[in-house]
Amino acid sequence: MNIKYVLSALVMMCIILAPLGCTSNGGESEGPEPINIIKPVPDMAFPGFNPRSTVVYAGLQQNTYSKSGWDSWPNISLDGDYMAFTSSSQTGNPDIYIKTVNGTTMSQKTTSTANDIQPATSPNGKYIAFASDRNGNYDIYVTSAWSNGPLWQVTSSKAEEASPSWSYDGTKLAYSAKNFSGEWELWTLDLSTQARTNLGPGMCPKWHPSSNVITFQRPYNKEGLSCSIYTIDADGHNLKLIVRGERWAAIQPAWSPDGKRLAFAVASKSNWRKWWEKTEPLVKADDIYVVSIDGSKELRITENSGSNWSPTWGIKNGIERLYFTSDRDNHMNIWSVRMVKFTTAPEMP
Repeated sequence: MNIKYVLSALVMMCIILAPLGCTSNGGESEGPEPINIIKPVPDMAFPGFNPRSTVVYAGLQQNTYSKSGWDSWPNISLDGDYMAFTSSSQTGNPDIYIKTVNGTTMSQKTTSTANDIQPATSPNGKYIAFASDRNGNYDIYVTSAWSNGPLWQVTSSKAEEASPSWSYDGTKLAYSAKNFSGEWELWTLDLSTQARTNLGPGMCPKWHPSSNVITFQRPYNKEGLSCSIYTIDADGHNLKLIVRGERWAAIQPAWSPDGKRLAFAVASKSNWRKWWEKTEPLVKADDIYVVSIDGSKELRITENSGSNWSPTWGIKNGIERLYFTSDRDNHMNIWSVRMVKFTTAPEMP
């Protein structure tokens, strides 16, 4: 398989490509129109991508060790013990794996020759949702996390569907789908009734750990060269702008375990443009940041010469860790840091 082609395909699944819009998908009627956009975060919230020094983490740790392939899209089980992720290191093909967070033994969950990406573990730890193009275009699938049980295809439209995220009670999935106009939209799916709800434009949704609120990314302008982080209620109301990316891209948001903070990746305009002009096969965001849910107390979590993206949280025995993909060792692997002293962030100089 052509790795450059695979990486290019993966990019399409993790960032928004198109201008705003809200067009029905696969014959479904339109969902509620998002409303109530709040006042944007001030432009100078992130001057020069270095609003604060790196003082909010400890214990940088490597969690996967691929040398011949790559590992990405980590997702941590609710109990903090296990990690689901995508890896090409074993077969050269992207498949879903699980392992203990600090272990090295990987258990392969999918074996398709297609691209299986973006795993999400259910709240009870029994299932993994993921995106796969095994039937010609990307759809959402669910498989057992521990047994070699059946594989359920939960979406089957002709649209590209990706980025699944479980509701906090495990009864629904949020995901993104590209409509017939080529625009990415947010959807929710009730797994028992199969009812779908369109929440409007957006990509990379993540469901709040204890309520019906979803965070996601959305392009800030029609050129697509900047991107912002929002939240919205699962019924499509109460849209709120949390992090504004006017001259840069804020992508791939993830909730903290307490639901009071958001981690996200930041891509500079120059890096974003390289992808937009198709001169690089894979978007690599510059660094990981964290903000309070009101958009305040922004903190920089990573600071090195490599690229860092796809953040996600885990908690074990009351200790939070933030996991992310990084190429800091010249190989794409999963790393993590321990979060400390969030509430004592230094003031801006």
